[in-house]
Amino acid sequence: MSGTRRTRQKGSGVAKGDGGGVGNERGAAHRRGLAVLLAARGLASFPLTLHDGSKFTPNRLQFESDQPTDDVICTATSGARMYVSAKRKCGDDDQNVGKTVRQWVAQAVSLRGGDVLALATSRLNGVMEHIRDALKRHHQYPDAASPVDEAAALRALSTRIAAATTDPTLQTQVLNAAFVLVNESVEAGDEGFEFAAALLEGGVVGVGEGFAAAQALSAAFGIQASKAAASSLSDWVQILRAAKLTFHADRRGPAGAAEHARQLAIEGYRDRLAGQLGRVDLALLAEDVPPLTVAGLPAGLRVAINTKAGDVDNIESLLAIARRWPRLLLTGLPGMGKSTALRQLAAQWMTASGTPTPILVPLLEVAAQCRTANDVTLSVLCQVAAASAPAGQYEDLGAELEAECQRGQAVLLLDAFDECPNQAVLADGLQAVLNALPAQVGVILATRDSGQRALGRLGLPIAELEPARNLEQVLDQLLAHVAAARQIEPAQRSGWLADRHRWLRAVRREHRDVGRVPLLATLMTMEMADATSAPAAQGQARLLHSAIKHSIERWERHRPQSLGADPAQLLDGYAVLGTLLTDKGSASRADADQALSAMLGQRWGIGAPGLARVSIDHILRFWDQHVGVYVAGRDGRITPRSRVFAEIGAAMAVDWLTDDELTAWIDTMLTSRNRRAAVLFAGELDPRVLPLLLANGTVHRGARAIAAAELVERGALLDDTQQRMLMELLDTAAASAMESSGHENPQNWTYVLKLAALKLPALLRKQRRQSLGSLCTAEPVRIVAAALTALADAAADHRELSPAEVAAVRTALTVYSPDGMPAAVRTTGSYKVLLPGNLHIARSSVDHLSVLGDDMVPYICGVARLGRLGTYSDIAAVLRGRGYHPRLSPREHNANLITQMFGGPLEHGTHVLPLLQAARDISPPPLAEISVHDRWRLPELCTLVGLIGVTTADAGGYLAARTEPADVLIGWLTAVANAAGLDRGAVAAQAQAAIDEQQRREDPSVFDILTVPTGEHLPAIDSRRLTSADRQALLTALNAESTWIAESAARILTTDAHLASQLHQQLQHVGPQRREHLVKFIRAHTDRLAPLPADQGDRLEPIEVSVANLM
Repeated sequence: MSGTRRTRQKGSGVAKGDGGGVGNERGAAHRRGLAVLLAARGLASFPLTLHDGSKFTPNRLQFESDQPTDDVICTATSGARMYVSAKRKCGDDDQNVGKTVRQWVAQAVSLRGGDVLALATSRLNGVMEHIRDALKRHHQYPDAASPVDEAAALRALSTRIAAATTDPTLQTQVLNAAFVLVNESVEAGDEGFEFAAALLEGGVVGVGEGFAAAQALSAAFGIQASKAAASSLSDWVQILRAAKLTFHADRRGPAGAAEHARQLAIEGYRDRLAGQLGRVDLALLAEDVPPLTVAGLPAGLRVAINTKAGDVDNIESLLAIARRWPRLLLTGLPGMGKSTALRQLAAQWMTASGTPTPILVPLLEVAAQCRTANDVTLSVLCQVAAASAPAGQYEDLGAELEAECQRGQAVLLLDAFDECPNQAVLADGLQAVLNALPAQVGVILATRDSGQRALGRLGLPIAELEPARNLEQVLDQLLAHVAAARQIEPAQRSGWLADRHRWLRAVRREHRDVGRVPLLATLMTMEMADATSAPAAQGQARLLHSAIKHSIERWERHRPQSLGADPAQLLDGYAVLGTLLTDKGSASRADADQALSAMLGQRWGIGAPGLARVSIDHILRFWDQHVGVYVAGRDGRITPRSRVFAEIGAAMAVDWLTDDELTAWIDTMLTSRNRRAAVLFAGELDPRVLPLLLANGTVHRGARAIAAAELVERGALLDDTQQRMLMELLDTAAASAMESSGHENPQNWTYVLKLAALKLPALLRKQRRQSLGSLCTAEPVRIVAAALTALADAAADHRELSPAEVAAVRTALTVYSPDGMPAAVRTTGSYKVLLPGNLHIARSSVDHLSVLGDDMVPYICGVARLGRLGTYSDIAAVLRGRGYHPRLSPREHNANLITQMFGGPLEHGTHVLPLLQAARDISPPPLAEISVHDRWRLPELCTLVGLIGVTTADAGGYLAARTEPADVLIGWLTAVANAAGLDRGAVAAQAQAAIDEQQRREDPSVFDILTVPTGEHLPAIDSRRLTSADRQALLTALNAESTWIAESAARILTTDAHLASQLHQQLQHVGPQRREHLVKFIRAHTDRLAPLPADQGDRLEPIEVSVANLM
């Protein structure tokens, strides 16, 4: 008999003994059992007590690492590491203790403070039986006498250590770090297994489920050990959740229960955000129409950017920009959909893989909590973002969002800064928070233009939200959605849709600006859906006013008779709340109650508190819960969903005011830039506003003049007397401003140019000429004013430009060169800014090209490139519609060439795959681990793509590169990366991540991410970093089929004076056409090359002599 003891099998299927060739299997089972015990301690927050008395709470396990002590590495919550050598049974022999000690000594050189060298065994034999007590006494009572058995055990261990190293310092370090754990936890019935199950039961999983939990962990660790994998507390929780056990979630409980609570909180948050993907809520516009889900809505979001490199005006995917620009300011006009864009970014990222956690923060709620800049903290931002969580998850979610930021794995989406009071205080607080964040944390801060001044101190690059690429398709889908929701009969539906599409086209032509604003375009579409005939043209304020009234009318049609306030009271309540919120940004419930109570008493005679309370509750509930315009937050404060809704409400309320009260209201509104929009809306709704602006010109003269002129631009009609008054108001405002700050101040020219652009009857034009003659002393403003006057007169008379007017307009346009640079800067330095009015001239000139001449098209585009981001695209679209061909950006040009060569665009950027595969192979395997940040931003890979000039490559050369031999691509990219000092391992890992992402076909495409402009400076190429293999690879690349690769290689080679002769020799071996092409390229990109040896120069053919002449 072998004498091996065997016991009844209880689940592992492994006999307790080494006979029968099961030693390796028993060792694996022992390590798996050890992992179960360590994980159970971590989950239950029941730490190991080390020999020195310190605590070690397991948080992570790594099997079969590449460390000298490699069986298991356990990391504690403190960050300390325990390097474990697992031996099923252990005595003082070379195979067990001897081998373990040698591993410890090799490991000791990498130890940090608190690290432990451990031996885990199920049984200690012989002299080693007492080593645990000996080590404990050694640490805790070093000067006390030891029992004989303990002394012998410690002496035996010390002897083994001395045999492994003669360094006394290392000997002491190993002995002090040594820890012995006796554990038998292979299966149910083993003492350690029973203990692990007991730790889990009750505090982590349900009563009676401890064994099931331990068995689930054991099975998972068996698989992980076979793969030399690692796992942490969060993974252990996922294992137990997958086992369908009763799993406690308690942030104040043991670590496992707290982690479960954290996971539930973040999963709920992710689900809530992901549920918003493509969602268009129509509650304001049609309560009978459910939300519309638009596939690909985030992919259509676009922004205009100015990178100060290349084209001034680039329209790019917001999804791509948000990936490449770590931090940015998202601006846009009211109603452009900035808040919607942030929600869609968050939803898109929550449904994609490998993304940082988006943290959506409504800043108005932050501002309500923070009185000083010091009150604005990361904790406050994250708690506000977590406000939508159920009460039991609120604190967990806030803490987890903050932890994600500290780990550098988050993007802060900060919404509606412009709607906040005390903007300077909030901006200071945000600046401090952002400065303290890890650099990897992304930030997108959304604001109207009015918030930019306060946010200037943050130094964020600006991206201006453009109309969505697919806006018209979305609106068409919206109409079809309404038709289905309202059950329009199928036989009638096509005609119903065709009529409303026709009406929409007519309204878009009438109101192009309204059609470019998503909010207004949606309102306009819903108005068409409700109309029974083609509606009359209406301005922006009337459109919004109409939508608000119709929302009440729709509610009135469907509400039970016993519920709700009078519809007219609801409309009055809207106006009162709008006035309050325009003034304060947000309001407490008490302020809202007070304002509504006063309105009900004055306009409805409701003085009894009980009756007033019923009406107030109905008004607030309707605009909050039913329509969602004025929303009450968790703290009870009321905020507008968009500031434009509050401004329309304030404009509606002026109908109640007497002329004197209206005059006072206008004076108050004009004191603040943030309130002036309400005056313009009021001017569209109430005909008294414009005359009052004109009649009281001594108070806020400048603001009155601009507001009155803008109302006229929006279509307000004036009689001759009022037109004269407006002229005089603008004249006086301009003269006063110039007297105080000088004629050369461009800010004062706004009044002059507004005056010049007025469409006046002939009898008033002489007076305007006289005014402009005295005001336009500076040449720039005189030129622009003359052109504006010419265009205005022609428009007022409904005629073409006269020869003199043609000359004036051409002069104004040619101030700027076709590339958008001020032409006169080189000689006079006079034109350093784009003047107000230049863009108006460019837009209006398109209608007069028949007399201005086609040669003005490049100049019109040159002016447009200097304007508001997005302007160039608008003007270019109009020009294309009229048969002209404005210059394309390099990206558009290459896209067109690709389409021509392939008969259509390459599907989702698949053309970039050969380049990515070569970039992956510039570093030998295995690939380096990649962080969430690097997987998301792809920084080194994007830098490499920038260095090789993908976006400026000619399409033919770029596409030819796809068929180049792999060794040519790899050698070329390796040389570029080395010359720029890039980390090739990082490039390779990121290239593999990009390949994986490309295969998922997510939006945006990898190509878009890699090539979106950033304005960042690329690292300098230094040929001294090149290896001999790099130089040879570049010389080989000169003969590549792709001219793009050949030119890139030549550009690097020409920076190295020592490569002159090699470059010359290689040029001798390329084809004549390629040689001529490269010579011309080198001549264009360098002004010197190291001299060639004289004897070689004598033998040069003519074309090579031209290369030598570059010296």
